[in-house]
Formats: sequence, structure tokens, C-alpha cells
Amino acid sequence: MWARLHGEGSWRGEIWNRRKTGETYPEMLTISTVRDDREQPSGFIAVFFDITSVKQTEERLEHRVGQSLSYSIRPQTRLAVMFIDVDRFKQINDSLGHTAGDNLLTQVAARLISVVRTEDTVTRISGDEFIIMLENIGGAEHVTVVARKIMDTFQQAFDLEGNELRVTCSIGISLFPEDGKEASILIRNADTAMYRAKEVGRKNYPLSTRDMTRAAFEQVFLENAMRNTLEHGEFRLAYQSQVNLLDRRVTGVEALLRWHHPEQGVIPPGRFIPIAEQSGLIRKTGDWVLDEACRSWSG
Repeated sequence: MWARLHGEGSWRGEIWNRRKTGETYPEMLTISTVRDDREQPSGFIAVFFDITSVKQTEERLEHRVGQSLSYSIRPQTRLAVMFIDVDRFKQINDSLGHTAGDNLLTQVAARLISVVRTEDTVTRISGDEFIIMLENIGGAEHVTVVARKIMDTFQQAFDLEGNELRVTCSIGISLFPEDGKEASILIRNADTAMYRAKEVGRKNYPLSTRDMTRAAFEQVFLENAMRNTLEHGEFRLAYQSQVNLLDRRVTGVEALLRWHHPEQGVIPPGRFIPIAEQSGLIRKTGDWVLDEACRSWSG
């Protein structure tokens, strides 16, 4: 803590504190260095709040996940934990006020509940963080469907006292038994995957924590990325001549679609065309190809 304060000027973390009654309790503490006119440390400001209720929620959640794991082990069924964080919620809270922030979280919770089954669990653990537990799933593809539904519901604007607000979320996913066989490990891995999703760009990318489940979520990643591809100019057309084999004359030209993703590089059509067809984006993509081909050859 002191190393961070002296080196970076601030520290944030969880500690155990003691009340006047002698009772200990968990506390979230933020300490910032105060500097004088010469930029020398002159004191510290500490802000803290009691997170007992947060810890109790986490304990209940771990207990619930643990119970579900005990049921999943016997018949060898699958279970998934999804860690969901509303992107840039602090800025929303600071700019629009806590009432608007609470209203937003209430609407987020309602939308999350609407996309899962009655036997699944949706829990708000703290602030803008939610956990969804999907029990008795047939495979990783079921989680992909839920993640897509979450992305779709966040595409719709939230109504905050007559003002429309569009927000995104970051999702991390862990699977039992691939990503852990204990409740705490599954939750931690889902949390870690969520932060990895934020590093990608806060664009609703569900990422698994293991390579063996990455392919199951590639579809969600590509579908979400395709929604912004046309606006960002990532599609390209490559032209291939069509030749008559009898007289070797060029009889036409075939337009081939290529996707140049800024982070993934060239994504072959075999990966994204099936996803475009399943998600309904193929029509918009096809219109772009036709317009671009006509524009290229007419110019």
C-alpha cells in the first residue's frame, strides 16, 4: 500500500477494519495523496465504505454455485458463470446522478432476467457488476446464445427519465469443468475474463478463460465485431477473373469479400459468412458488396 502511495499517489483495495464495538468488518478503502504547491506530499485523503453486504452476497453466490456444482458433477452436466460489467458506469453515475444510475441498473437487471431461463440465476454482486449462473446446460453453445441475447438487449437504448442512453457491457465467461471445479475459481475466472474483454475494447466481447472454450465464443465475438465493420471500413473486395476454358477469354469477374480486422488481421470468409447468415447481417453485408463492386467498376 505505501509503495503504491509513494510511487503512484493513490491506493485502492479491501481491508479488514474494526468498529468501536470491537467487531471487525470488510471495508473498501481508497487513499489519495495530497500535494502542496511544490508537488510534495503533504497528507492523505481516505474514502471508505462498508462492504459487508457485498461480501455476504458473494458468499451466498458461492454457496449457490457450489450447490449447483454438486448436482452437475453426478450426471456430468455443464454449468456456466457469466460475469457482466456495465461499461463506464462511473461516468454515467457522475454525470447524470445516482438516481439515474440506480434506474439504469434496475433496467439492466430486468433485461438480464428476461434473457435467461427460470432455473438460471441473475445476481447483482456490487455496483454495476452482475453474475449470471446457467445451470444444466448442454454445451458451450448454449452460453453463446445467451451472450448474443445480452448483446442484443444492450443494443436498445435505456430510458432514463425521458432521456435515451445507450450503454455497452463487458462479459466474462467460465465453464464447469473446463475453467474450474470450485465455485470461487469459476467466479474468479469469469471475473478475469471480463477484464480481458474490457481490454479488447469494451464492446460486449464474451471471452472464455481457456483456449479449449475459445472457439465456442468466437461466434459471439465476430458477430458483435461485424456490427461496426461497415462503418469502420474494414471490408475489402478482391476481384478474380472468370475465364472460359475453351477459348481462354475472360467472361466475367468474381468479387470476393475480405475482412481486415484491426486486431485479428485478415479474417477469412469461411469464418464470418456463416455468422452473418445466422445473425441476419448477411443482407446488409450483401448490399455493401453490390454497391462497392458497382462503384469500383463504374469509376
